[in-house]
Amino acid sequence: MGISQKIYLWMIGLSVFFVMQDGTLLYVLLPIIQTDLQIEMSHTIWIMNGYILPFALLMPLVGVLSQRIANQRLFFLGILLFSFGSLCGALSPSFIYLLIARIIQGIGSSIIVPISLVLMLNQSEKEDYTKVIGIWGALSALAASAGPILGGIIGQFGHWKVIFFVNLIVFLIILICSISMQKHSDSELLGTLDFKVVLKRSILLFTMLLNFGVGFILNSILYVEPFILSNFIDSTFGIAIGVVPLCISIILAAVLIRRLEKRFSLLNLAIAGVVFLLCGLLFIILSASFNILAIALANLFVGLGLGLIIISSTSQAMIEMEIKYHCFVSSMINMSRLLGAVIGSTISSQVYNHFALSDVKHGANTFYTSLLLPATVIMLILIYQAYWQRKNKSFNNIQEEM
Repeated sequence: MGISQKIYLWMIGLSVFFVMQDGTLLYVLLPIIQTDLQIEMSHTIWIMNGYILPFALLMPLVGVLSQRIANQRLFFLGILLFSFGSLCGALSPSFIYLLIARIIQGIGSSIIVPISLVLMLNQSEKEDYTKVIGIWGALSALAASAGPILGGIIGQFGHWKVIFFVNLIVFLIILICSISMQKHSDSELLGTLDFKVVLKRSILLFTMLLNFGVGFILNSILYVEPFILSNFIDSTFGIAIGVVPLCISIILAAVLIRRLEKRFSLLNLAIAGVVFLLCGLLFIILSASFNILAIALANLFVGLGLGLIIISSTSQAMIEMEIKYHCFVSSMINMSRLLGAVIGSTISSQVYNHFALSDVKHGANTFYTSLLLPATVIMLILIYQAYWQRKNKSFNNIQEEM
């Protein structure tokens, strides 16, 4: 691999890092933004949802467009849109302008995330897909864990608009590098999609449902926990410390999968992830202690469980499909997780707000208890997937051919 190609891959990784970081960095700053812009808590969720909704809903379109437009050109367009959205965010004087900026960023992200995974997989052999997806997942988790830390530091010592200025500078650099290195990308067009093949012969539907559940739980915690911790901690950096273990343990999950995938099936590793997830939730519920130490410890187990589910299920779906379907499959999986994120954070914020009116601890306990339902549904989906894989001969034949 030449130096130029390595730089090209580093630019892809850097773009994923900043897009994913932008998705979590603002969570710990929402209470500050709420005060600064003089808006209600119910409005702050749209600072995140305004980003996540276009991010999620446009991904299937990106998957279809990738069959007709070279991946690198789409990637370039995504970088351009995210850069413009960052500029608008940096200059936004009010909530409405900030919301528009977040929508533009979300549109750019809907292109960057699925295309980035495909561009990385195109540089790899099929037997290395789990490793590549693990690296991609770990990079995303590292960015997500860095987000709350940086957000806490910025909230403590600077202004929240600094985030958008940093994004603008970084993505302008990536933009310049993308223009100069287009020749190193795979510009082959792969024709039309056979949707029947994708849906009938694959586990894509299972993977989408699992990622929807993961997104529901992950973003519910990322959104509600800063508000829970703000009742006990004055420092935004302290709030970040409580949330960060959730994302760091997802990196640990990527390492574990890489070491254990030859001894255990990816499906079994995903089931183990649900066990860790349930243990983390039950710990915080039964302890009824919502200090920073208890929440951080629970988040370690929850994050490890979510990481095992995300990486295992995504790897299995990508290994199964031909390369021409990768962008579409990646788009659908990421869309499902982000839709779960929007719905989860919206519902969970309402649950917490309703029960926290009388008592904050009661609201927090009810919030974590409510997450047991999607966690249980994830387990049931995995059990049915195991049954389906044993009965479905076409799936087993595909696996044997690999």
